[in-house]
Amino acid sequence: MAKSAGDIAMLIDSLQATYAATSTMLVVLKDNDFLNLFRTKGYGHGSKIHLRRTDNTCYEGIDVWESVHAVQKNPQFNLDYLRAHLGTMISWIGHNLTENSYFDKAPVLEFFRHIRNGISHGNTFNLKAAEPRRLARFRSFEITKSCNGQCVLFEYIKIGDVMDLLDKVKVYLRALP
Repeated sequence: MAKSAGDIAMLIDSLQATYAATSTMLVVLKDNDFLNLFRTKGYGHGSKIHLRRTDNTCYEGIDVWESVHAVQKNPQFNLDYLRAHLGTMISWIGHNLTENSYFDKAPVLEFFRHIRNGISHGNTFNLKAAEPRRLARFRSFEITKSCNGQCVLFEYIKIGDVMDLLDKVKVYLRALP
């Protein structure tokens, strides 16, 4: 069911807060005081994540400490995590915008549409022959044919730029009638 522009703006607020909270955990997981507290709460070496299944059993295939060590020792793990989380956010927001045909197709919404499509296609701009059909602009960024084949997140646009874009999209959506 299509959501209103205001509903989508609230979804963006919520997803931005979730992103901030979960990405902050990457820093916390490097703090020995936090890890000691984690151990005192019963999460010793060999502890597994318990993820509920539909049949009320639990999946227990992920070792907590292996994941913590990946965060601590592998910067690429952290970048992959941030990219995956951000890509999921953009996809979710884009889905809701698609249900409303991206409302009035303003340049900022068209820009967002191309960012979403690029992320959904291997994090690479994959512009079809007729794309871009409309002006797709945000700040000094503009999607043109020359973007085709370029990596989207971390190359064309950085995380802070995406958060600015989400703020601009929220403001735009809240101003729609």
